[in-house]
Amino acid sequence: MKVCKKCELEKSDADFYKEKRVKDGLQARCIDCCKSDARAVFEANPEPYRERARAVTPEEARWANIRRKYGLTKEDYYSLLAKQNNKCAICGCIESGHNATDLLLVDHCHKSNVVRGLLCSLCNLAIGRFKDDKRNLIAATFYLNKYA
Repeated sequence: MKVCKKCELEKSDADFYKEKRVKDGLQARCIDCCKSDARAVFEANPEPYRERARAVTPEEARWANIRRKYGLTKEDYYSLLAKQNNKCAICGCIESGHNATDLLLVDHCHKSNVVRGLLCSLCNLAIGRFKDDKRNLIAATFYLNKYA
C-alpha cells in the first residue's frame, strides 16, 4: 500500500506506475492522478501534440508499431512474407482481410513474444479465439470432421 502524493489516498501498489529510479520502485502519484495531469496538460495546450501526430503518416506509424511490438523492421517483414510466398501462413490467401491495412498481420506467441508468421485477419482472429491452444484446434477439427 502507498499514499499518492497528489490525491493523498492510500492505494495498492498496482495503482501506481513503476519507476526504477526510486526506492520503492513506484511513482509518487497514482495512475489516476498521472492520467488526470496528462489530460490537463494536453487540454491546456493541445497543438504541439496534434502537430506531432500529424507529422507521422499512417504507414510510418504502422511500421513503427510493428518494430516496437515485434522487433521487426520493414525489411524483416517483407523477408518473412517472401518466405511464405506472399500468402497467409495458414490459409494461403493473399488478402489481409483487415479494414485498416492491406498487409498480412504479424502473428506472435503471447507468452514469449516470438513472431510465428504472417496471417490474414480471419486466421489471426481464429488463432486468438482458440487461445493459441492446440487442444482447442484439434477439438474443433474433430468437431468439423464429425459433421462433414
